[in-house]
Amino acid sequence: MEGSSESSRTAIGGRAGAPDPARGLRVRAIGRAQLLRQFLLTRLTHRISRSVRAKGYPMLAVVPSDAVGQQIFADGLYEEDLLLALFDVVLAGREEAFRRGVALDVGANVGNHSLFFARRFAHVIAFEPNPPVVKILEANIDLNDAGNVTVVPVGLADASCNLSFVQDNSGNLGGSGFVAGGAAPRSGRERVLPVRVGDAELRRLGLELPVKLLKIDVEGHELAVLRGLQDRIEADAPLILFESNRATGPGGGSEVVAWLRRRGYAHIYSVGRRWEVPPRVRGVPKLRGLIELLIGCARGGHFWLEEVDRLEERAYSLLLASREPVAPPGLPPQ
Repeated sequence: MEGSSESSRTAIGGRAGAPDPARGLRVRAIGRAQLLRQFLLTRLTHRISRSVRAKGYPMLAVVPSDAVGQQIFADGLYEEDLLLALFDVVLAGREEAFRRGVALDVGANVGNHSLFFARRFAHVIAFEPNPPVVKILEANIDLNDAGNVTVVPVGLADASCNLSFVQDNSGNLGGSGFVAGGAAPRSGRERVLPVRVGDAELRRLGLELPVKLLKIDVEGHELAVLRGLQDRIEADAPLILFESNRATGPGGGSEVVAWLRRRGYAHIYSVGRRWEVPPRVRGVPKLRGLIELLIGCARGGHFWLEEVDRLEERAYSLLLASREPVAPPGLPPQ
């Protein structure tokens, strides 16, 4: 038996300490192109990681195949330019007020915005209902020792109940949402998750500091979230950040804007680029990136702040609602 064992070892990998390719068993072929690819990607990954660390952003664990994760890996933050344009320019001069208040991150995903806010606000409350994403969110908070971030693993709405939730498994976890919102993905893993009234949740948490910022990213469920937070919105008049995938129809942004205006939010601003990818190209991933690059190079990559009276029938990556005019110091005329 002892000799048989030795023979077996030799057949698989050659003699100990001196593998013999002629007698060993080839278990996987690695081509020259694959070796070159691995070498180049490893070097590129190292350089990107070093560049990201130098920016000093929070450490974020992500899903590599997810759109948000890929942008975090490349830039250090998801929507890096948009966040910097917003806080370093549009909302400049409000740092002291923010440091004395709370930011609500409704639809926190893996914590990109929550951890960005954590360095600017006294406290951040992150609402995220999707169980596997909640685990990543909590891990990211732990990684950064962000003791001023509280995770609440539920969705927000205007009634406490359970709703059908569809997790987008096509490479965009941020596109997951409640079916009741009207903009949830058409296919993906479906489960029933709890939603709670925002005002009730804040009372349960014993929140005493004023809410200075409310960020909502819930894929068409925005109006229900706002209704559930009506008392706090009327009391604290926070700045409200939200997106709009379309103006009309279920979950459309026009209804959200109308609701906000009835509560004194007279100023609605679009923050973003002044160009967009044509709708026919938007659904073709292989073309979208190239078209975005070409249009961006042709028209410039600047971000603009523009007050809007009504929403056009298109997507808005960020809308800012305020009761008072937003006048960034030193902002040049458009």
